[in-house]
Amino acid sequence: MHPELLNNSLFLRYYNQWRDDPQSVVFVPIAEYYLHYNLSEEAVKICVEGLRGHPQLVTGRMVLAKAYVRLGRLDRAREQLTQILHWVSGHQGALQLLREIDHQATNNEPDSANQEPSTKNQVPSTEVDWQTVTMARILASQGHLAQARDMYEQIVLREPHNETAKIELARLKGANS
Repeated sequence: MHPELLNNSLFLRYYNQWRDDPQSVVFVPIAEYYLHYNLSEEAVKICVEGLRGHPQLVTGRMVLAKAYVRLGRLDRAREQLTQILHWVSGHQGALQLLREIDHQATNNEPDSANQEPSTKNQVPSTEVDWQTVTMARILASQGHLAQARDMYEQIVLREPHNETAKIELARLKGANS
């Protein structure tokens, strides 16, 4: 634990409260303190433990996603953010963090000259990675049919062999007829 945390009375109050009652939601501010002091692994551990008792706590999932991003576990962060958006469509914090993940993923891609031949001929995606069948399904389930249809269309353009996206797009277009 970071030495400054041991001198922070508010952190210690949260930590003692959580230690006395592990079912308490105070794991969220504790994890935020850990992130503030670059203790991302500890933040993940406490969030995972806390979310066992509060699986639908959006703030807990947001902090967990942030910790995963800091650790470079972008797929795990996306899973958390997708779950949040399933519960709270348009959650600005989740959408912003998804944009940051996409930006980070784009900046970490190797130059095309250094890519292996198997990936060299692939069409580069100009769409953000969170435009997935899962996200389109979430939009559709929440009544955002036009946005879901648009997302499926983008997926089919980007991934012409994605049969699931084609089927879902046809289903949505059929519902609008």
